[in-house]
Amino acid sequence: QRLRKGEGIMIENRKFIRLRTLLPVEYRLIKKHKRQKTVTAFMNNISIGGLSLVVKEVLRVGDLVWVGIQVPHLEDPVEVVGDVIWHWASKDKEKPSQEAGIRFQDANPSELNKILDYVYSVAIG
Repeated sequence: QRLRKGEGIMIENRKFIRLRTLLPVEYRLIKKHKRQKTVTAFMNNISIGGLSLVVKEVLRVGDLVWVGIQVPHLEDPVEVVGDVIWHWASKDKEKPSQEAGIRFQDANPSELNKILDYVYSVAIG
């Protein structure tokens, strides 16, 4: 949901069903000619189009990231690549937190189907 400038209403810009879930993930920045460290984080929500991560580092809009999602009932993590489309940092000094929105870019269709199956099985039952 986004509040457009000058408007007092919330506009829903999402194209897909979004499932709120707290799942462990691993991610790392993708940078040319440099291997980045893999970081453990948690996912706030997920859809077939992307996900939201709780992160400990600042991710910049446009950063490319690899994400390994440990979907319940699957032995191996689902691996996707996406770009950061937003980053938010809490101004609360007692409870600092950061989140980043990742839009899937380079995902194998079978990996996306695993995400889709999980989202719909939990959301719809």
